Amino acid sequence: MNPAELLVMLTARTNKFERMPTGIPDITQQDLSNALALINHRIASLLLRVKYANQYDYLQKLDIRVWLKVVSMSIENGWQYPKDRIGREFYHDMARMALAEAIWPHTCLWCHGTGHIVIHKRRLRGKKSKRIGQVIMCEACKGTGRKRPTERQRARLMNIPLTTWLRRWASVYRDIQIELDKVEAIGLGALRRRLRGS
Repeated sequence: MNPAELLVMLTARTNKFERMPTGIPDITQQDLSNALALINHRIASLLLRVKYANQYDYLQKLDIRVWLKVVSMSIENGWQYPKDRIGREFYHDMARMALAEAIWPHTCLWCHGTGHIVIHKRRLRGKKSKRIGQVIMCEACKGTGRKRPTERQRARLMNIPLTTWLRRWASVYRDIQIELDKVEAIGLGALRRRLRGS
């Protein structure tokens, strides 16, 4: 039984509360909702709700909890944020970037999966001038909406020079990603155990 696949039953597209065709006839949406509510790890429960069940109402709570987790990791590990940045904001940006990659893997971080970008500032590039409000194809993903972020793109999103990112922050960012992977595994394991008991 794969709990991640079962969580899809909680999406807004599924609206029947009787027994669902899951191959496991005894599990209902109520069983899944109850099992999620009983997971003791709050971040894990929220992450599963947002990532697998598309319950984006929980995204703000998840964002805050992941941010606080990253701040706590920074204190435990003695990470010193860049001097030109405010610590809480820097770690919040770092947490949000890691969370976005965890929830929407391989989604382009520049266009957020749409494949196009709306120009908000007047930019001059070569001979072409791009106007405010103009919709252009995303250059990062070539209009597909899918792209695994490179270290260069992550550094650019965090407004840090690439050399500084690679020397100091790439390993910190990997630690945050590993922590989110652990949280997801904890949540899926707890959900699996809860569903076996129902």
